[in-house]
Order: sequence, then C-alpha cells, then structure tokens
Amino acid sequence: MIGFPGRQRCIIASRSFCTRLFSAISAFVWLSAAIQAAAPPTKFDFGTGAAEPGYTKVTPSTTYSTSQAYGFEGGTVTAVSRGGSDILRGDYCTGSSFSFSVALPMGNYMVTLYIGDLGGAAVTTVNGEQRRLFIDRLATPSGQVVTKTFAINRRAYQNGSVTISRKDRELTYVDFDEKLTLDFSGSKPCVCGVEIVPVDTVITLYLGGNSTLVNQPSGTFCNWGQMLTRFFTSKVSIANYAESGEDAGSFISEKRLAMIQTVIKPGDYFFMEFGTNDSKAADRIAAFPGNLKTMCDATTAKNAIPVIVTAGARVGDSDSATSIGGLAETARQTAKSLNVQCIDLNAMVITLKKALGNNASSLFVSGDQTHYCTYGGFELARIMTKGFIDAKMNIAQYLNTDVPPFDLKKPDPLDYLTTPNVGIIPQRPSEVQKTFSNVCGLSINMPAQTIHFNPGRNGSAEFSVYSLNGKRIAEKRAILTPEQGSIAWRELQALPMGIYALMMNVNGDFMGTIRLCALLSRR
Repeated sequence: MIGFPGRQRCIIASRSFCTRLFSAISAFVWLSAAIQAAAPPTKFDFGTGAAEPGYTKVTPSTTYSTSQAYGFEGGTVTAVSRGGSDILRGDYCTGSSFSFSVALPMGNYMVTLYIGDLGGAAVTTVNGEQRRLFIDRLATPSGQVVTKTFAINRRAYQNGSVTISRKDRELTYVDFDEKLTLDFSGSKPCVCGVEIVPVDTVITLYLGGNSTLVNQPSGTFCNWGQMLTRFFTSKVSIANYAESGEDAGSFISEKRLAMIQTVIKPGDYFFMEFGTNDSKAADRIAAFPGNLKTMCDATTAKNAIPVIVTAGARVGDSDSATSIGGLAETARQTAKSLNVQCIDLNAMVITLKKALGNNASSLFVSGDQTHYCTYGGFELARIMTKGFIDAKMNIAQYLNTDVPPFDLKKPDPLDYLTTPNVGIIPQRPSEVQKTFSNVCGLSINMPAQTIHFNPGRNGSAEFSVYSLNGKRIAEKRAILTPEQGSIAWRELQALPMGIYALMMNVNGDFMGTIRLCALLSRR
C-alpha cells in the first residue's frame, strides 16, 4: 500500500497529459480546418450558367472583398451563355477591360485560362499584377475555347524578418498588395474559367534595377521586365524587384537584395541592371563595381545564377564605350573580372536605334531622354531574349516558339502593338483575306504527309486544318527560313476521310503577314 499513492499520482499525471495532448491535437485539427476553410478557392467558372463540378462560380456581380478573398475589381463585366453540354466552356465573362483578383501569399503560381467563345470570335489580352504582359491579343475563332497556361509571381515587401524600405509611391503598387490580379482586355475578351495553383518547380528570374526596369504602374511608360513575361513558357516565372530612383547601393541598403535572398533558390537567376542613377554622383560611381560584386556574391551563395545587364542606352547615346557616363563599360568589365555572365543591353539598344534611324526616339516616352514607352519595353524584352539565346543560357530553351529570334537590324514595325494581332484567325476559312498573292505555292502532299510552300522570308508560321463547317481540328507551328520548302506533318494521316481547308499564317520581317488558304482532300 505504501507505493499506491505514487502509482495513483502517475495515473493521474498520465491522464492529465493525455487530456492536454488530446486538447492540443483537437486544437490543431480545428486550426487546420479553419485555415483550409479560410483559404480562397483555386478554380473558377466564369459566367451565369451552372458551375463546372469542382469550380467556384463567378458571375459579373462577384466583386472582390477582403472577406471573400476573390472577385472582380474595376471595369464593367457582362456574361454570355451559349448553353450546351460543356459547362465550363459554355459561358464566359467579357468586357472592354476588367480585373479578377484572388488573395494569395507571395510566391509563384501556375495560371490556366480557358479563353474563347463557342458562339463567336474573340480577341483577348491578359496582363498580370502590375501591367506584366502574358497573352497578347489571342484570337480564337467562333466555336473554339483554348487553354493557356503561364507562371506568375506574386511578390511581397515583407517576408519573415526582412522588410523592404518602400517609397511612398510603392504603397499603392498593385504588385505589392495581398492579391494576385489578372487583367483582361482586347477587342472582345472572353474568359470561361481560371485556375490558379501554387508551384515551386519553375525557374524564377529575379530582376533588380531602377526606373528603366521597374514595372511601371501606368501611363505610356513601360519596361522590358513587364514585357518579358510574354516570351516565356510556363517553365519560367519573373519576379521584378526594380524600383524607380534606385542605384546599386540603395538597392542593397533598402533590403531589396535581402528580400530576393529570402526566396531565391538553386537554379534561379538574378538579373541586375544598374548604372543610370549610379552615374549621377562620384561616390556612387566609385562604389558601383563593389556593389555589383556584393549582389553577385549573394546570388552565388544561394547556388543561383547572377547576370549583370548593362544599362539601356539613352536617346543621345551612340557609343557603348561612353554610354551612361561610362558605367555600361564598367558593368562589362566587372562581369568579366567576376567571371559572371553579362547581357550587353546597352550595346544592343544602340544597334537597334541605328536600325530605326530617324524613328529611334520611338523607343522612348515622348520628350523623355531615358525612359522607354510600351513599344520600347517590348523591343527591349525582345533584345533580352536574344541575349539569352546568344549566351546559351539554360532558360533560352523555355522561350515561346511562336515568336522568331530577334534581329537587331530588323525591329518590329512601330505600330506593332497598336494594330490587330497578326495572328488573328478568321471565323471561317472562307473569310481568309489573302493579304499577299499566293507566291508561296501552298499545297499539301497527303500520301507523303507533307506541306509544301516557299515562304520567301524568315518568320513564324501557324498551319491550321479546318473542317468545312469552320471548326479547327489540327494545328502546327514552325519557325521558317527563306530556304525552307516544306515541313512534315505526319499527324494528318489521322484525319477522317473528307475535304478540309488548310490555312497558313506567316508573320515575319517588315513585310507583315501572309494569310493563305488551300483545300486538301483526305480520301
């Protein structure tokens, strides 16, 4: 009996421990359920029809609120329903310009969009966060809803113990709020559905710089970081931490580099484009090489890849050796001494300006000697893709193949971004407008499963096969050269017996677009 009280105390203690453990487990389960319940949905079915199973219905009246954590913001949204058995694609939301937001933590996300109209042609442009271009004037014919996927980064100004010292204007930046925002525009944007899921397997390109790289929030100002998103597949995401007024030293002292360090992972890239503001003071000039080294060292310490980018040339710059007060050359030499890759944006912009001749100022905002306009931002993004290819960077393999490699001596037409997209697909094959005589000799050898043509130019081509009722049933894309005479299309042997229309869209050089149509027979 002497030992019983001690045993009893152990039993009581054990029971007390079990009670506390059970309470803790219950609290954890409750908390997990609460967190899961509070998390916003990730799949959205746009329109007023029934919701696709597993999707959350979004109608024109679904406006964003903090409590709901998803919905439309800005613009006038209407809905159209086409009916039919395809619930997700049978209705859509549209408007001249509208935004859809979902509250999400910082990180990379895979966005899948269902775009098009089962009852009419559509043209849709998609930007994300702060005017980052992802889909440019995507044209879909009547009866077709296409699926487009891209990776997008939602950045933050605070992560753990690191907080960026933001400027007043940054307090209103769309890409520093708590939401991921998609903007839809175009002559007739039609969005049937949206899926947004987190992803950590993509390569992230982190960008650091000043007002010549920042995601410009509005107006005619635009930079290559905002346009670069257009040229990559869903294997690559871009996180732009550049900000107006920055030099290499302030980018470090304001914790922008430290913020990148909290999220950059092995295999990611950090592109640093500085010099424009560093050239304005003697102490900044002296510190410039050391600051670049600090950024490169911090990047390699994370097993990521640093890339020094020479600052884009100004309107009056004609010599890359003296451009930006000589700091473009300093950046080149610093990259060489550190054995770090360098993309010579400065020299390539000067070459591009020479190709544009009297129109060189069209790259810049009117009356501005330094900052780029929308056309300039697009052309500089094209230059950067050339830099990736020329440097044989790993990321070059993930560039979209619908745009041919950039030729500095053959810039895009000045109205490229203000005219209807050259890739617009007509609603019916019979409506194809031949903007160029059929010197291409478009034909097809069905037994050999080969398309024959003579493009006469460099460019990107899209070949589409339509049934005679206007439904596109097959497509093939290719990069063309003037010497190319044919491509194999073995999949044509899978076509059922019948008569089809073959359409060829070629976009290249300054000559514009060839749109041709030919009949083919599968007997």
